[in-house]
Amino acid sequence: MTAANTPDIGYGTILRVGATLAATTATVAVGRLQSVNPPPYSRDVVDITGMDSPGHTREFIPGLIDRGEVAAEIVWVPGDATDDLIQALLTEREPRVWEVAFPQIAATPPVCNFRAFITGWEPGVPMEDKMTASITLKVTGVPTWTGV
Repeated sequence: MTAANTPDIGYGTILRVGATLAATTATVAVGRLQSVNPPPYSRDVVDITGMDSPGHTREFIPGLIDRGEVAAEIVWVPGDATDDLIQALLTEREPRVWEVAFPQIAATPPVCNFRAFITGWEPGVPMEDKMTASITLKVTGVPTWTGV
């Protein structure tokens, strides 16, 4: 454990998913995780410019928030537990609870919980390197953060 507020490497980060659609906590780890990006944040911009906007200048208001996509990369082993899990999740039409648990840099490790469904699965099979797979999750709703 490093001291709080000290930069650290991502080693030890875990991506988990709920064991069932009804699960309220994410308990099943995605194995051989190489990288993961927690939910991003973007906001739409709504143009409210009118014919009478002052100074011939456009006016805007904030629109809806989009929590985007979570991208993860794993070492792919066809037919292992993680592959079986992802293959099963690909057929689901409902979001599940997911979480990214970060390395323990404080007494309570930071965790981001969110609901998402898989929108992308892309295996890669190079000739002279490990096989990998990219997983893309579409986040729905508001993620929650603990330990930050």
